[in-house]
Amino acid sequence: MINRCSVRVIPFVIAAAVLLAVLYAQPPQYAEAQVQDFRPPPPPTMTVRTSEGMYEQGDVVVISGRVSTVFEGEVTIQVFLDTTLVEIDQLPVAQDGSYSVTINAEGNRWSKPGTYTVRATYGEDTIETTFEYATALVMTETTKSFEVGAGDSGTFDVPYTIVGGTVQNMYIDPPNLSLIVIIEAEGNGALTVDLPRDWIDSKDPGGADEEYIVLVDGSEIIHTQVVQDSEIRKVRADFTEESTEIIIIGTEIIPEFGAALPALAAAVAAAAAISRRKLTV
Repeated sequence: MINRCSVRVIPFVIAAAVLLAVLYAQPPQYAEAQVQDFRPPPPPTMTVRTSEGMYEQGDVVVISGRVSTVFEGEVTIQVFLDTTLVEIDQLPVAQDGSYSVTINAEGNRWSKPGTYTVRATYGEDTIETTFEYATALVMTETTKSFEVGAGDSGTFDVPYTIVGGTVQNMYIDPPNLSLIVIIEAEGNGALTVDLPRDWIDSKDPGGADEEYIVLVDGSEIIHTQVVQDSEIRKVRADFTEESTEIIIIGTEIIPEFGAALPALAAAVAAAAAISRRKLTV
């Protein structure tokens, strides 16, 4: 007589046997691949990094990293801009697996901005990282002559040299006995102008030369009178990258305004004295 419980168990036993047979029938490499899918990725055999993500011309680029296994040999560091090799160096690895090198970003090889690639090689292992690089602003120097309108008196030329910017306009302000120069600055720079004495000059009540007043964006600056002779006075004024206007104030400006000279000269002299006292406080 067959036990009913045994009959009910038999199908489950058969199903389990079939499942085991299917599993054991799989190729070993398939089973191994399934196991490997659950394994964490191996740690990198070496690392490389830069101290900053962005450098400018003249900066010191610090490249460092670590290797997991130290053996006889050196780490080769190569720096590329696109496919052009900019720097190459070989350095020893410390006992703890670390390495480091400093590179000065200057010279002809560092003349172009862009994304630079650092490649580190140790034995058969190679790893890369990148950084951005910007070249220093190259200040342009321009020497020209600007034709300045002088109303009914015609025009006169003002030769000038500007470094770090461009002259956009130049005109006289007769009521204030001044020459106004509008500039567009590229950075910190300097403007040097040759002021013709016949058109704009600065003298004290006794007729002796005295310094012009020079304002940059409304603030008086300490300027440099480079040279002077009987015909011109050469004045240099420094400016910053935010500057837009340079005003040179004298006591005489073109003949047609000579009648107003005494009163204007006195007013300018008084303003200059007050301004300079403020600067020395």
